[in-house]
Amino acid sequence: MNAPIDARASGAGAPHAVHGSLDCAPGEVVALVGEGGAAWADAYRDVREAGAVPLLVDPAAPAAEHARWLARAGGGRLLHTRDRTLFDAPGARSASARPATGAPGRRPGTVLLPSSGTTGSPKLVERSVDSLRAEGLRHVRWAGLNASDRVLLPLPLWHAYALGWLHAALEAGAELRAHPPTALGAVLRDIEHGATVLPLVPAVARLLAARAGRAPLTGTALRLAMVGAGVVDDELDDAFRAALGIGLARDYGSSETGSLFSAPAGAPSGRVGHPLAGIGFRILGDEGTARAHDDEPGELQIRVAGEPGPGDAEDGWRPTGDVAAYHPELGLRILGRRGRAVRRGDRWVAPEEVETVLRSHGDVLEARVTGVPGRTATGPTTRLHAEVVSLRGTGADSAELHRHAQDRLAPHKVPDRIRAVGELPRGRSGKLLPARRLVPGDEATLIACAQGHKRSELLFTLMRLGVLDLLWRGPADSARVAGELGLDAEVCEQLLQVAESAGLLRAAPPEEREATRPPSAGAGGATSAPGPAADAPDGAAAILALEERLSRSWVTREQLTALARTGSAARPFDAEGPDDVLRGVYQRAMHTPAAHRRSGIGLRLAGARDGRLLEITCGPGRYAHTHGTAAANRLLRVGTLAEQSTHGAGDRPPADGPPAVPEPEDGELFDLVVVCNAVHLPGPGSDLRELAARLAPGGRLLVDDVFLDAPGGLPQEIRLDWLTHGGSAWPTESTLTAGLGAAGFTVRRVVHVGTPAVTLLVAAPEPRPTPQAEGAA
Repeated sequence: MNAPIDARASGAGAPHAVHGSLDCAPGEVVALVGEGGAAWADAYRDVREAGAVPLLVDPAAPAAEHARWLARAGGGRLLHTRDRTLFDAPGARSASARPATGAPGRRPGTVLLPSSGTTGSPKLVERSVDSLRAEGLRHVRWAGLNASDRVLLPLPLWHAYALGWLHAALEAGAELRAHPPTALGAVLRDIEHGATVLPLVPAVARLLAARAGRAPLTGTALRLAMVGAGVVDDELDDAFRAALGIGLARDYGSSETGSLFSAPAGAPSGRVGHPLAGIGFRILGDEGTARAHDDEPGELQIRVAGEPGPGDAEDGWRPTGDVAAYHPELGLRILGRRGRAVRRGDRWVAPEEVETVLRSHGDVLEARVTGVPGRTATGPTTRLHAEVVSLRGTGADSAELHRHAQDRLAPHKVPDRIRAVGELPRGRSGKLLPARRLVPGDEATLIACAQGHKRSELLFTLMRLGVLDLLWRGPADSARVAGELGLDAEVCEQLLQVAESAGLLRAAPPEEREATRPPSAGAGGATSAPGPAADAPDGAAAILALEERLSRSWVTREQLTALARTGSAARPFDAEGPDDVLRGVYQRAMHTPAAHRRSGIGLRLAGARDGRLLEITCGPGRYAHTHGTAAANRLLRVGTLAEQSTHGAGDRPPADGPPAVPEPEDGELFDLVVVCNAVHLPGPGSDLRELAARLAPGGRLLVDDVFLDAPGGLPQEIRLDWLTHGGSAWPTESTLTAGLGAAGFTVRRVVHVGTPAVTLLVAAPEPRPTPQAEGAA
């Protein structure tokens, strides 16, 4: 991703080349925007040396979020780390952010870090540079870090755990290489090429173990792999050791304090070791007094030598918000956040322990367990609810997962409910975020949303009247529209004026001449299911017709209310099914020229020439009908919106019309499996295990679908389609990519086509190539 950060040339206090003076005032807050790497590290150092205060923000966050953090910090400016451009952030009170001489401002020698939000709402944490250096020295002493080490960091440098290791490398004069958490191939290559120290988080450790497990690494120089920001269990430790030849050391700390405890590889499951140099701790019982070190749970508090406590605390003790237990020989055991740990009767349940057990099931990629208040016949109780992301999609076997938990957990720790979900929210470091507590949005947003339906109703009215069809064939004024369509001239004029003000219509460019056209066939009233106009933009009319139909059938307040009350397992859509009009409108929306062009691009990306193809789709089967000889392909239609096929593998095609593509038989293998508009649905399209089982040796998988995190993004309202009449598996590219890695796939190509972006993803279930093979290729 980036050139190495050579701390031997730019260590703390070491001379370095100045890359250009920064016009920063002492105490001014400067938000660093850019991916971690040498350019980011140089900017971080230079901002501090100018006396300004770095604010470390997520570069992938929108500008509005950067502005909010700057406003919370009291104002400031943004620095693009790659080209070292300083600029103001709109809405961040930047004009007042440059303190005049003698004016109060942020204290120089400090760094501002937005927390990840795992303890509640994200907050702004202020750390002194001395505190960060002290944290780095704790790592140096514990790990024996020196100038000959190569530190490999698959984390954003602006993450609190990564920042501590950046300072450790600077203090030791070691080389540091940073990669994004998703760049697993680059991380493995750096391990093969001499990396010695690898700090990482549990999610990245799991993905690396799965990726390298198909071709285990041996004989590397890696001497330390340390996991922070999460718990290491025996299953993860064993998998990582088998794949990379080294166990996982553990680290525990917080954004406010940095690293506090460390444990060597092989420590007992869930233990994070003993306190680092200069760290004091105590565990408070329910009565608020310090417990003996008896491995009984209580609230963990810590004290860092030379640093004051929070607020007015004179004794320096800081509450961590964690429930923990300590054993003099085994070390510290983290039971979970005080807000997450669940008390059932007189016993504590650590959600992290239950999550670890669920993740040990081969089909589970991620899990989150929460306590939910409830009642029984004997009184109030707390129920355990588990959400899992399964490699089987949302069709995971909950009963099997429940049995798996029962076999491995005490009865009071077994979840009362386990359900599969499409995703669980994670921060950029891969750290699982807790469920958020919500409040209503601001009044202006609520009112704008409440009134927004009128705009769509106006659009659908223009469609039903035939106005859009007429205007797509050529410009016309309101009088001509009213005359050709048999409308009231006065009302038509008002509707068109409102539509223009709302952006639904626009003035025709002067250079466009009015087209000569016959009167519309639908004059006097359009049909209830309008089809695409001959001169409509590519696919637009078909999509609009689909949305119009959904707005009065399945994506309605009545359907959403019913879902909320009865649950998605009993969706009215699945029980009643779509009518023929909706199915026809849907199929036209899937049959646009742009969709056919995308099929050709997808086949080229997948390298499909000859060979057998299976398409899993809720659309018309574009790939199966166009690749090679259709009779040699197979088509599996899923979902109630698909054109259902009745052809078996041995059936003859119809005498007229396009040749029928038969359904696959059990055990058939294919050179290319295409999942087209079906990866979110329950069934074989979202079941990554099933997809891998369908591929012949050397075969490939092609996914053609839309995702919420594709470039430019999709409206979050798309989730309502998935909720009411679709599915919810793998809603984001990042979640699907992680699932494919855990299922044994390697993602080869990802291309985005069109606006909004449709993703074409090519993956193959084959081992990671060796560097020699890559060089030969």
